[in-house]
Amino acid sequence: MEETKTLKDVTVNVKQGASSFYLKEGTEPIKVIRHKAITADGRLIPEEIDETNIKKLDRTEKNLLEEGDILLSIRHSFKAVVIPKELKGATFTGDFIALTVDKEKISPELLAAYLSQPAVNKYIDAQGQGAISKSFSKESLLSIPLHIPDKQTQEKLKTLTKYIEEHRKLIEEEAAKLREIEETLLVTNLGGRP
Repeated sequence: MEETKTLKDVTVNVKQGASSFYLKEGTEPIKVIRHKAITADGRLIPEEIDETNIKKLDRTEKNLLEEGDILLSIRHSFKAVVIPKELKGATFTGDFIALTVDKEKISPELLAAYLSQPAVNKYIDAQGQGAISKSFSKESLLSIPLHIPDKQTQEKLKTLTKYIEEHRKLIEEEAAKLREIEETLLVTNLGGRP
């Protein structure tokens, strides 16, 4: 039986992003995740993650990311991403909050995939403030309704979403190849490169 909860009910810790004051002119080299490093559909772009020297303070120490934390944007466009093992110990800007979820209740990967769905994004967008650049309050994000399926159903959903993601990557690779073939055909036959 599924329980109706909110995001807050499965969250054990909320970490606040650091302002630029904490993320410059420090002595600790660390990876810093910014908006540019996350695609709209919740994928991390490793080459877009900056490394910088931050100030080593309690404020920055408390916000270091753990594997499985879910990073949620609170400014600009909404994004959700699960922190992989290789980014354990990284930090993030004030454009985000990070949630540590109770893995006994729900899988972080499954939850982040759910939060990245267009229907959920539409709901979240409606909660946002601002006409030009949206901002989302921590409270509104933590109040997102959520059904928690049993563990067996969660495992099946994780398997299916993994297959869907693999298929999506193949489609994107094929689309890129088709664009390249089209460009070669047209540029070769209609003149030189501009």
